[in-house]
Amino acid sequence: MAATCSSVGKWDGYTPNDIMLYQQIGSVPTKEPLVLLTNTAKSRLGIITGTGIWQWRLAEFEMNENHENLAELVNKMVQFLAVKEDKQLLNVDPSAKQYGAGDEITLLGELYNQSLDAITGEEINIDLIDSEDKVYKHTMSAYGKQYKLELNSLEEGAYRYTASSIVGGVKLRDKGNFVILGQQKELLNLSADFNLLRSVAYNSKGQFYTIGQLDVLSNYLNTTDAAKSIISEQTKLQDLIKLKWVFWLLVLLLFIEWFIRKWAGGY
Repeated sequence: MAATCSSVGKWDGYTPNDIMLYQQIGSVPTKEPLVLLTNTAKSRLGIITGTGIWQWRLAEFEMNENHENLAELVNKMVQFLAVKEDKQLLNVDPSAKQYGAGDEITLLGELYNQSLDAITGEEINIDLIDSEDKVYKHTMSAYGKQYKLELNSLEEGAYRYTASSIVGGVKLRDKGNFVILGQQKELLNLSADFNLLRSVAYNSKGQFYTIGQLDVLSNYLNTTDAAKSIISEQTKLQDLIKLKWVFWLLVLLLFIEWFIRKWAGGY
């Protein structure tokens, strides 16, 4: 799309979302654009259809004794035209990639307009999909300059989500995933269970001692036969004929003896 002006002074080739300011003739507003801002697949375009911009500064200073509004307008226009297209305007990420069962699961989102200004007045819709492809629909709430969604009562498994929002008539999307791991039973209680340890010791014909009974444990180890060192000996017998290297060694020695006698003329 490219805005063009016809011979009768009418502008076409734009959408209502491209109009930043409308023209006004005296006190009569019109539907004709005064400032157009748009972006195409390859570039961004800004058009001011009026003249005498320098007079805007004079008029604003006469009304407000400053130029803040005009400066902000120009800065927003320049910021929009200078934005690179590789900037993602919608970002939704989990606070972690892995969660344990019972952990607080939070999604944090950021939403920007075409000028890269953070906005919080729009909705971010979340489609949460579990491992069985069941879809749960949620809406993120504004949280300062971000968006936030807390997910509770989710079962363990792998989840993926799709975030969507509409800004300036343009639908934005983002995707992500996270995993909820099962809780290990041994991690539910990190305190030692002395009653359980006593039971294990009793069933295995062992002894149970607390840290205050180290002297009793020392006396027990010095007097009990169960704590004495045991030396064991094991003898393994093997037929000599099964050792092939011994056989070939004997053959080699006999050959060497025969060679020496033959060389010396013994026979």
